[in-house]
Amino acid sequence: MTYWYETPDDQKDTWHWMGVAISLSHTIGLHRNPENSNLDIRRQRLWKRIWWSCFMRDRLVALGMRRPTRIKIADCDVPMLTLSDFGIEEDSELSDFLLNPEEQRVKDRQRVLASLCIEKAKLSIIISHVLSAQYSVLRSTTMDECDTDQTKGTMLLQPKTPDANGHEVQTCDAMLAEWHKQLCPEALWRPADGLVEEIDTTIILHRDLLHMVYL
Repeated sequence: MTYWYETPDDQKDTWHWMGVAISLSHTIGLHRNPENSNLDIRRQRLWKRIWWSCFMRDRLVALGMRRPTRIKIADCDVPMLTLSDFGIEEDSELSDFLLNPEEQRVKDRQRVLASLCIEKAKLSIIISHVLSAQYSVLRSTTMDECDTDQTKGTMLLQPKTPDANGHEVQTCDAMLAEWHKQLCPEALWRPADGLVEEIDTTIILHRDLLHMVYL
């Protein structure tokens, strides 16, 4: 529903549905570490994936719509995603050996897509710091703005003055550089070359989207 956007002045927009999802997540406890619960391991992994999906979408909505983030890092303690949370064990050489070529191809594809998702979750945490360092919440206060701006009364992010937070911006730059340096090989951007039949367009799409967010 966060991708549904009917009209510019629709109050039930992307940010609205993001709020509904996060409110429900807090109500059932998705924001808490599932390892401390009585849930079976399969449901723990599911809850982690759903929570981090909400977290990533919350950051992308804030980044794209200039709206404040709804999830505060201090209010949640869900660990970072791992390959095992996607049902993919990191040490599975023996099981890989027993797979036929088609099964191996599917599993390799799942592993790459899961790795891209994990890197996106890590990048979303850095986006939180970027938004905090460079933007603040501000409401329109002048009558001229209220007369012409259809977003009157809504909370928007306003850029801070350039000299007010130079150290924070440098810190964010360093965090982004470190994230890019630590990328797993599958997540490194590369041009889509080679034979068409050898190209997995889904992986290319998600890898390119990841780097678009980074840039």
